[in-house]
Amino acid sequence: MNVPSSRQNGAIVFFLLLLGISGCCQVNYTKLMQSKVKAALGDDFKGYQWASYPTDNYGVATTYIPDAPGEDPSASNFECDTFKCLGLQLPDDPQKRLGVGGFAATGTGAPITLSESEKSEIEASLILPKVAAALNIDADFKKTKGITTSLRIGPVTDRRLYRDKYQSVLEKLPPPSRLRTAYLNGSLVYVVADVVASSMEVSIKVDKTQNAALSVKLDDSTKIAQFVAKDSSFKFSIKGDGSGEYKVSIDRPIILATLARRQPSGSVLGAAGGSDGKSVVLKAVGLTSP
Repeated sequence: MNVPSSRQNGAIVFFLLLLGISGCCQVNYTKLMQSKVKAALGDDFKGYQWASYPTDNYGVATTYIPDAPGEDPSASNFECDTFKCLGLQLPDDPQKRLGVGGFAATGTGAPITLSESEKSEIEASLILPKVAAALNIDADFKKTKGITTSLRIGPVTDRRLYRDKYQSVLEKLPPPSRLRTAYLNGSLVYVVADVVASSMEVSIKVDKTQNAALSVKLDDSTKIAQFVAKDSSFKFSIKGDGSGEYKVSIDRPIILATLARRQPSGSVLGAAGGSDGKSVVLKAVGLTSP
């Protein structure tokens, strides 16, 4: 078992804090992403729950098996994530991941754009102070010259699970399978649709003559190919060109919102006549109600 080095752990904490994954800022992230997605794709997201932090997993086809009828899905009754539920290997190609190996229909809109005031607010309140804290640099970035940052998210894609294809997978599972047994009993809760951003990137430009310590920290981080977030919610990389410019990137689709359904009855994922099962509230991956 490989144990992350102190340098790796430091970079993991750095990125989590860089994106503002802390209790004080979750509501702002949620509301901002909700408004930006609606601007890019429209307002047809009734019943969706919006992520309170970035994650590259738990989208369409993610499935839960509640212990009792009517019980809400949660981390305690989580069964499998997207690709494991579908019996697929996670592809390296971002576009193949986006389409979930042909199991999801996709409709892509525009990238998420932030106004200058939104960028300034995020940079001043979320990014720069947390970078200083994570890297143990004694500096107030609000008053320090020579550092600029820019956040880029998108494009945004509306994904919808082909339930007949997932149902075919479930029906072909061997009899001992917990997933198949729960499907036959009508007790599954699964994510039928989601909204994702194809990528997330934070650009950081550092004037090395004014901020040597920060530049050294970031230069060290670029020597490691890839990191896994502390909570395993995503993988990311840090790249630099030697001039003081760095890019912190998540290259996998980022889940922004999900729509979960309760299986309407045994052996079907959608009721006869096209009626869906009831929508449910997920309590597993930092989601909030609309």
